Amino acid sequence: MENPQTLNQTPASPTAEEVKIGEARIRLENLANELKRVVIGHEEVVDALVLALIAKEHVVMIGPPGTAKSFLALSLAKLLNAKYYTYLMTKFTTFDELVGYVDVLALTKGELRRKLSAIVDADIVFLDEIFKASSPILNALLSLMQERVVYDPFTGTAIPARLWSLIGASNEVPDDDMQAIYDRFAVKMFVKPVSNMNTLTSILEAKWLRPPAEDVAATMEDVRAVHDYAESLLRRRDVLQLYQVHMMPLFPLVESKGIYVSDRTKVEKMPWLFAAYLALHGVSEAKASEAAYRLIKLVARTSDEVAEIEKALNEMLGELSKLLKQLDDAKKLFDLGELNSALNLFKQVALFDVESLKEKPWLVERAKAIVQEAQEYIALIQKSLAGLKRPR
Repeated sequence: MENPQTLNQTPASPTAEEVKIGEARIRLENLANELKRVVIGHEEVVDALVLALIAKEHVVMIGPPGTAKSFLALSLAKLLNAKYYTYLMTKFTTFDELVGYVDVLALTKGELRRKLSAIVDADIVFLDEIFKASSPILNALLSLMQERVVYDPFTGTAIPARLWSLIGASNEVPDDDMQAIYDRFAVKMFVKPVSNMNTLTSILEAKWLRPPAEDVAATMEDVRAVHDYAESLLRRRDVLQLYQVHMMPLFPLVESKGIYVSDRTKVEKMPWLFAAYLALHGVSEAKASEAAYRLIKLVARTSDEVAEIEKALNEMLGELSKLLKQLDDAKKLFDLGELNSALNLFKQVALFDVESLKEKPWLVERAKAIVQEAQEYIALIQKSLAGLKRPR
């Protein structure tokens, strides 16, 4: 669970739209929690997938075979009851295979039309080994991702697509000649095999002993509701200023490490993800600071760049890096169900003296966000433990 906060404080008489958004938020948080329950060990990827959905952006997962990439995409679609299309790409994949074959019967009558595949009617499209596709297929995917249309190579006709988010998977980072499509993925996640024995035990038990995932935890209507709210936030000057204050100063930090960040990422992709984060978790200075430090790692194009960004952030955060490590360790214990151990660690984080940073004002909001998140988890765990002790 990334953040137990579900709703901001709302007026005494919320509007019907506010109620709708609030309920959608809760269901999307439930979706993330349920996905983490069935796909253990990939919590960061789950959070990134949900965030990309809200932003109506695309995701690529890069990692060796057998690291739950396709299972993550399928489970996400199932929990949303979303229309889903999947295909394994090769260098021999043709446009007809992917989009649909020419209707031969119609052709005999002098008509050129296609029997379209489910790709044009899917909310979520999962393409495995996406970077093995040929150049013509990648060109078709560019228009699909950017314009939500596919251009028929024979007629030039634009075929509308229902696509909300495309999820790609690959065993390796693409070559330089594929950077155009790679940059279209606002979220790039590097998936590794699980090596921790406790986590592997939890995965084993989840696979064979626990009941299957709920049929539906949220719906695409919930996604659309929070997406529309995120768009309204993005058009507010105060939210754009939050982006300028908290997110934009991190780009030069990243670029100073030799990591390229495109203008498209800075002015289009990242603002959407930033607004989506605030739409889900609440609009405040603390949440804006939290969003910036979580999202900046998504600009990395390789796993080595992720490590470089994390190192740069730790250097900039100084003493807060240890506090962040404690918070992350506590959340991992929480996700594994080790509530008492997690509670003790969260309490250590919550005791941090924010006033000690008064001579480093650029760290104060980040420290407040860390302490606040720890306090929220503490309240949640204490409530859960009280429920377990309640006599029946």
